[in-house]
Amino acid sequence: MRKVFIQSAVSITCQPSFLNENLYELKIGKANDLALLEPNYKDFIPPAMIRRASKMMKMSLASSQACMQQAGVEDLGAIIVGSGLGCLMDTEKFLKSSILAEEGSLIPPLSFIQSGHNSVSGQIALQLKNQRYNMTHVQKGLSFEYALMDAMLRIKEGDQAVMLGGVDEKIDVLDELAKAVDWPEDMRNELAEGCSFFVLKDESDAGIEVADVKIVSTSKIEVELEALLQAHDLRVDDSIGNFVGLNEVQEADLDINHQLYTQWIGRYFSSSAFGFHLAYDKLKNEGKAGDFSVVINLSNAQYTGLTLLRRV
Repeated sequence: MRKVFIQSAVSITCQPSFLNENLYELKIGKANDLALLEPNYKDFIPPAMIRRASKMMKMSLASSQACMQQAGVEDLGAIIVGSGLGCLMDTEKFLKSSILAEEGSLIPPLSFIQSGHNSVSGQIALQLKNQRYNMTHVQKGLSFEYALMDAMLRIKEGDQAVMLGGVDEKIDVLDELAKAVDWPEDMRNELAEGCSFFVLKDESDAGIEVADVKIVSTSKIEVELEALLQAHDLRVDDSIGNFVGLNEVQEADLDINHQLYTQWIGRYFSSSAFGFHLAYDKLKNEGKAGDFSVVINLSNAQYTGLTLLRRV
């Protein structure tokens, strides 16, 4: 069975994460300002495309381009992205312009073109001139995990390199929706945005393997985590890092040592992609052969994502 390795990783968040190595040393306590720290997009995206692109698209294009440069890869077998809300802001713009358009007037096509959720991976494919498989998974708080499963299948079926990403932007209506479903104020204040992109390969010099990913019942997290680790002859006490993120769950009630990464970057549906980046970074910079790390994405009261990374 072919293994899946992480070749490169790039994140844009409210922390100085873009193109920084050893993210774990950047931990500066709970984030008080969740404003995105954006790179100079002109270094990665043609000016004409920057003018037309939404923030979500600019984050994705810049991160994916930087990730390709970092990986030293020119050809991808697939481009796969996970996004909890997809291009909802562009969808909203398109619907508003359609409803408010005067009779006989033309509706600007750009918002329509960009409102399709798959336009994220599609635009990356256009920028990279890649005509292979591309897909955007939009499944709320587990979007990144489903995108990761898809990417792992592509590698195991023969692709040598795959682009994997997770991205979400903060839109105004999100705060209104959070109020409507009675989210406490402290949870609403943590709403944020960001993206993380990776190149996955069938081999890698760093040797950080994506050993497993599963969706499990939130009410049985610790039992399911133990079962997942036992399947790989591992014990949770031997982990060098358990990275936990919150989506629609207010707090983490876990009886294991863990780092709550959403304290650093806020809450957005695909934030587990940043947890995945942290686990990779921890193993790459501090781990030795045989060490492992776990990402626990507490999506909602029903479902949780578990991802196991291991250094070989």
